[in-house]
Amino acid sequence: MPHLKLKGAKPTIETYLYNVVGYIILTITLYSLILTKGNTIFVLILPFSCFLYFQLKNKLSFRYIINKIEIKFISILLIFFSIIYVIQFGLLFEFNSEYIKLPHSDYLFYSNVAKNLNKYQIESFHFSPLAHNIPYHYFELWLNAFLNLFGLKSYITLLLMVYPIILTLSCFTTFVLLNKNTIFEIKNLIISVSIIFMQLSSLPLIFDNIPFLTGDANVFNISVISYQKISIILLFFLISLLVYKNHGINYFLIFVSTGIAIYSPLILGLIGILFGATLLKIFNKKSKISYLSIFYFTFLIFTFQIFYMFNGYKSNFDIEFNIEFIKTIINIVAGTIIRLIAFSIVYIIIAIYIRKIIISQIQNN
Repeated sequence: MPHLKLKGAKPTIETYLYNVVGYIILTITLYSLILTKGNTIFVLILPFSCFLYFQLKNKLSFRYIINKIEIKFISILLIFFSIIYVIQFGLLFEFNSEYIKLPHSDYLFYSNVAKNLNKYQIESFHFSPLAHNIPYHYFELWLNAFLNLFGLKSYITLLLMVYPIILTLSCFTTFVLLNKNTIFEIKNLIISVSIIFMQLSSLPLIFDNIPFLTGDANVFNISVISYQKISIILLFFLISLLVYKNHGINYFLIFVSTGIAIYSPLILGLIGILFGATLLKIFNKKSKISYLSIFYFTFLIFTFQIFYMFNGYKSNFDIEFNIEFIKTIINIVAGTIIRLIAFSIVYIIIAIYIRKIIISQIQNN
């Protein structure tokens, strides 16, 4: 397939991964820009694209080559997609029923949001031509809206096309992280598929009575395959890890900042990353963090705020500051933090494992 690669470098499965993800982001960005006449959060992808272009324009070449690496890439991608699609089909259909099983009402809501992106051309979950833009996770919803052009029902497209694509790319990114470019290891294939099933299922026996961890969204009882609406976070996390592993802290910061467009609820976490990177730069003179990446990150966060301010978005809550309100806020914040930490344990373990691989590679060289 047509792809970008570094001049003089051999293509790798990582190269093809970046190209596939890049094509998807480009499609979503162009489609949303055209449909909304530029009034989309994906306008923030344009500075990222321009930055990459000016940084890499003399280092990249565009060509069409069919070689062993590409055949391997397509084969592995098809293996992952086939496995995930069979699993997804089994989760959604029963042989004695003609109806699809809806795992959660949220998916019907998401499919309606995607359908109304096409209808009203406004990024909002208030289904009206007079609605204002509202921050949300529009990456998978715009992908769903685009695929709806092929005539399938919106919720069918979401469950049988959008999520399988995201899960496939998540498995493949894990495979690239674990695998050396020249070596194909079956164990890494198995680990890569297993990542979407991982859950801390034994821990509720120990932590049943801890506040914030009970209820329908108990983090110990969910996996990405059972809670697919978080699959885009997993993919974003894994690609960010890959960028950091192979391209360093500055490209990591620049890529992570695009999370504002891809999954707007990440805004607080991204501000935390920016704050930490800034402190590290100020107090550690040996830090490899550049002021350019910090400036770019800051610019995107402020642009995010300005974008929604000019689109008339504001909170509709009347806040009454009292003891009950403060207790509620503490519970929400503490509960969210504990849930995120608990759910991230599996991926932190993977990150530590990958870090060991990097260190061993450096020592061998």
